[in-house]
Amino acid sequence: GLQKTGGKLKVKKKTEEEKKLINAQNQAMLDVFLSVWNKRGPYSESSGEYLGPECKTIFCHHLISKSSRPELRYEEDNIMLLTWNEHSRVEAGYPDQKVIERTNQAKIRFNV
Repeated sequence: GLQKTGGKLKVKKKTEEEKKLINAQNQAMLDVFLSVWNKRGPYSESSGEYLGPECKTIFCHHLISKSSRPELRYEEDNIMLLTWNEHSRVEAGYPDQKVIERTNQAKIRFNV
């Protein structure tokens, strides 16, 4: 996190333990993304548009945000494959109808 010291913001260094935990969490999320990609890719689940030959994190949208429900970050049913533009629109607050439908389904499934 950030710490204020003498009027300047200073970034607190992460410990090796913190770095290992973050790397493990990131790897676990990449494994989930790849599993979703192998089952449902390489097409947008909204428009059907071809996403390309390889899975990229930008294509993987968490229907229920990681910040609001961290325990759902690794749930395949909480991931929707989208194009970069579709994902950007969702993040900006303009999801299309299919994203809204899938989000509502996820809320029901996960009791949110």
